[in-house]
Amino acid sequence: MAVTTPSPAVTSIEDRLAELRELAKTDPKTASEQTWAWFREAGDKAQADSEAADAELNALFRLGTTPAEHPDGCWDLMFVTPLVHPIVDNLTRVVTSVWMPAQGKRFRAADNTGDNALVSSARFPAKLFWPFYRMHSESDGLIAFEFKTEFSTGLIDTGIAGGKYADNRNSRTGLG
Repeated sequence: MAVTTPSPAVTSIEDRLAELRELAKTDPKTASEQTWAWFREAGDKAQADSEAADAELNALFRLGTTPAEHPDGCWDLMFVTPLVHPIVDNLTRVVTSVWMPAQGKRFRAADNTGDNALVSSARFPAKLFWPFYRMHSESDGLIAFEFKTEFSTGLIDTGIAGGKYADNRNSRTGLG
């Protein structure tokens, strides 16, 4: 994968994002690779300076735009970094460096819904956090945490657009 760094003239998050958006018009594959590399870079930065990484990621997400249409199909996942508490963050980094339970998200544009794909080995550890939540087994893993795709502002931080986890029989998970 040929990932290049942003040009030296790109100094701000806004400029770097604008450069990637421009590149995506002519070379979407390279733009995608550079975007993923940016997220990995922010995750690496969080280990040394979590406040700077948090500020950079928040600024980047605030500059995001909603897609013209609801997403459809399977989407890869990247666990960028935990930003909870240094002890929790370090433990999470260690665990996810050897075992990543999340595989991605599945979106269904037809009814504006989706769910999360997990590895089969996530069933029992998930019970520690969500003891009453019932996951669904599929041939390639587990399906959990259904959501509706809505283009709206965040419930807590209204400066960020987001989706909403579905209200369903699993509403006691704390995700509904």
